[in-house]
Amino acid sequence: MTAIQGTGVPNLVSDGAPPVEPKNGLDGDGFLTLLMAQLSNQDPTSPVETTEFMQQLTSLNTVQQLVDANKSLESLMTGVTSLNNEGAVNLVGKEVTAVSSTFMHDEGEVETLEFDLPADAKVSIIVKDASGVPIDTIEVGEMEAGPRTVTWSGDHPPGEYSFEVKAMDENDERLTVTTYTTGLVEEIRFDAGFPVLVIEGRHVALSDVITVRPGPESEVAIPDTETRPEVTLAAAKQE
Repeated sequence: MTAIQGTGVPNLVSDGAPPVEPKNGLDGDGFLTLLMAQLSNQDPTSPVETTEFMQQLTSLNTVQQLVDANKSLESLMTGVTSLNNEGAVNLVGKEVTAVSSTFMHDEGEVETLEFDLPADAKVSIIVKDASGVPIDTIEVGEMEAGPRTVTWSGDHPPGEYSFEVKAMDENDERLTVTTYTTGLVEEIRFDAGFPVLVIEGRHVALSDVITVRPGPESEVAIPDTETRPEVTLAAAKQE
């Protein structure tokens, strides 16, 4: 029986080695391999010009620096994210004030609406339901610039509401007003790796927090000196 000679066709049967993942881009090693292949296959009668060769080497150095810089930035971002997450966890139980226009309303409760006027203005507050539909308007009148609060005790079901501040200056031009919300941080959730504070049922981004204060449970009780037992020097010696 005649033996079959090899045909030179590569063996397509896997030998158990893991497949090599294709690269999506050209890294420093790939660039250098391409450059060496170009030099080894150049026309001897028309070699690469020195200037062109130096430009290619400079490009290689630039590519490598960009790769190294990208790796450093990734490490830095990982460290910053870790610190932010750790700091956010420590906010649980604290009272924070954050940039927000939403608030939770309990039936029968008076809500405090906080905002900051950039200039003296004539102010009115528009309260909206969870769908953004206006349900109430508070005609405040003239107010001076600075941090301001207005109370609202609307007879509405409990739930999430929002408010909008309409402020007109002396030239009858509308001002941009920043609104705030204050409450206790109940828990921390992570959305795509970024911390989100849950304040009385509302979700607030950590980047929107402007002030942090101790919560009611974090206050340290000071012992009453009048009720503390006193130990005299004589009694101490007898012990």
